[in-house]
Order: sequence, then structure tokens, then C-alpha cells
Amino acid sequence: KIHSLKIPIFFIHSYDDKHADIKDVQLFAQCAPSKQCWWIEQSFHARHHLIHKDTYKEQLKSFINYALEPSSSECL
Repeated sequence: KIHSLKIPIFFIHSYDDKHADIKDVQLFAQCAPSKQCWWIEQSFHARHHLIHKDTYKEQLKSFINYALEPSSSECL
């Protein structure tokens, strides 16, 4: 059903996540028509906002701007 969503989705995931494999999340993200992705090196499950504080804020701001004026899908 994700392919039918009209709202932008922000995927945040780490290559080092031990709870969910990033490959599964990336496949899931491919189905979303309006998305922004942030694939993170050197982070852990649910710790991105603590480990990458400044980058996390920048990425959130970027997604909010994208969501307000969606024009394309991005995966960083």
C-alpha cells in the first residue's frame, strides 16, 4: 500500500542497525512515490538523533522543505 500514499515519507536508517536490515528498508523505500532517504554510516537503531545531532537537524529541515514543495524523490 505504500506505493499509493500521496504524502512524502522520510526514511532514516543506519547500515549498522542490528534490528532491521537496511536492504529491507531500501526495498521498502523504493515503493514510496514521494520520499526522501537518509542512509547513515556509523549509527545504531533509534540513536541517530543522539549520535548525529547537527546532521539530524539538517536532514529534518531538508525533509520539511521537501514535503512542503515535493518535486522529486531523493535518497542520500
